[in-house]
Amino acid sequence: MDYAGNYYFLDGEVFDNSVNIHRQPEGVAFYEVIRTSNGYPWFFDDHIKRLENGISSKFNLPEGIKETIKAGIKRLVTKETFEEKNLNVTVTFNASGYSLFIAFVESFYPDKEMYTNGVRMITLKAERHNPGVKIVNVSLRKAVNDRLKFTGAYEALLIKENGIITEGSRSNIFFVDNDNTIVTSPDYLVLPGITRQSVIKICQDEAIKLIYKEMILSDVSCFKSAFITGTSPMVMPVKTIDEFTFDASSPLIKRLRGLYIERAEDSIQAFKDR
Repeated sequence: MDYAGNYYFLDGEVFDNSVNIHRQPEGVAFYEVIRTSNGYPWFFDDHIKRLENGISSKFNLPEGIKETIKAGIKRLVTKETFEEKNLNVTVTFNASGYSLFIAFVESFYPDKEMYTNGVRMITLKAERHNPGVKIVNVSLRKAVNDRLKFTGAYEALLIKENGIITEGSRSNIFFVDNDNTIVTSPDYLVLPGITRQSVIKICQDEAIKLIYKEMILSDVSCFKSAFITGTSPMVMPVKTIDEFTFDASSPLIKRLRGLYIERAEDSIQAFKDR
């Protein structure tokens, strides 16, 4: 992961990266990448809840970890902050106990043209063995990055060995049919993305029909539009997946993105108010 900025937080202290190079501990690492605006995190509670669920699946949850992370973020942003930048929060377990590492990371946010025209995706036969837990997987990340660099695509859609579509390598995917019904993979096949969860909640609140369905790649030819969700892309239309082409101008996708941004702004205010 490419880190940004001059400082990082590690186990209670903020370090100057020009003096102490990032030294993330080794071990079993659970992480979240949280978008921030002027130092304030988007959907902080949702991110930390997912982090806690992941940790609890393998280790005893450290007492007060949420408040410890909040305090760490606040200490880091007193040293530096950015108008828009993602923040990496990693909790690593080893024989010594656990360590908390927080640092800004290099962030690529799509431009206006991408939101207008959509992005290109490729497919890759790969899967997370425990998709419900966000745990560092260096080999999968490298395989995806190599393919994206080679093809020039924005994102890779992961396909299981049995041909079932799961999710993007760093996003979740949704499809839109001719009746404006949204279709997505069942929860047990994917990482429960924070943006995905927010979009699902928006659909519930706005009476937008959404169904969960296992799909193979050839099924996507039945859909008129597709979009991915994630920390950096938010709600992003898809132009192509391999040879399949989609309409990126869907008014429904634009509406969902606007509603999502409104909820993100509410989450920032909630963080400020505490």
